[in-house]
Amino acid sequence: MIYRDLNLFSPNDVKRYFEEFYPQTCEKLSEFRLMDAKSIQEIGAIIKPYQQITLHAFPGLQISGNAYMFPRFLRLSLSENGKFQVTREKSTRERLPSIIDLNDIVEYYFELAESSFLNAEMELNWIKKFPPFISRSWGR
Repeated sequence: MIYRDLNLFSPNDVKRYFEEFYPQTCEKLSEFRLMDAKSIQEIGAIIKPYQQITLHAFPGLQISGNAYMFPRFLRLSLSENGKFQVTREKSTRERLPSIIDLNDIVEYYFELAESSFLNAEMELNWIKKFPPFISRSWGR
């Protein structure tokens, strides 16, 4: 993780970490819960070839006005060679597929979550520091 090493298999440690370093984002996303690492591995263990499972790492967030952070997620499918095709996506249809092992999916998921929370936290900081100017006569 960015700020310190973290036991990704301890849901309480993960929750405390995100609340400590991304407090505004966690407050805004109070209903969202990251998946725990054990559940990710359990899902990976039962997925069948060509099934798709979606792991939501960030639900999307209305920052201010029309400023919006898009949802981020991983789509998993098991290929016939026993490895996973993992596609990192956001709602704008950006797709970046990788072929990786189950153990790497946990790390990938939490890194995607953290990068999304970091980006949202910075946007929230900037909104406070540099409030948007809204004028009805803009451009006239």
